[in-house]
Amino acid sequence: MGHNKGFQRLNLTVYRVIRFTGILVVVFCVLTYLFWKDPIKEILGILSGAVLGLFAFLDLKNTLLNSTVRTPKSAKIYASIRYFLRFAVVGIVFALIIKRPDIGILGGVVGFLLVKISIYATNISKK
Repeated sequence: MGHNKGFQRLNLTVYRVIRFTGILVVVFCVLTYLFWKDPIKEILGILSGAVLGLFAFLDLKNTLLNSTVRTPKSAKIYASIRYFLRFAVVGIVFALIIKRPDIGILGGVVGFLLVKISIYATNISKK
């Protein structure tokens, strides 16, 4: 019974982070549209960065869940490999964003950071 409650809390936290990230993305996209010289480029960056950040967040959640069913040594190796894979994917995608002239770099960084802000805000609001 306690195990199910833990998963329910985890899923609720993930849902809140995704929902709050979506709200922040919409707000930042609207503000960018209203106040930016070339808004479409930065909006594409915000959307790209947010999707990348959510991917990394969900992959981290899955890594942690999969690590709990492994032996400590196996979990450490598994989590380390997943960390470096996630790090590499984020780096490669950001390199592609930088290479693309139609996607704003600043927007990509902001979109990625919106996920981090959502994680912190979600955890602060629970206390």
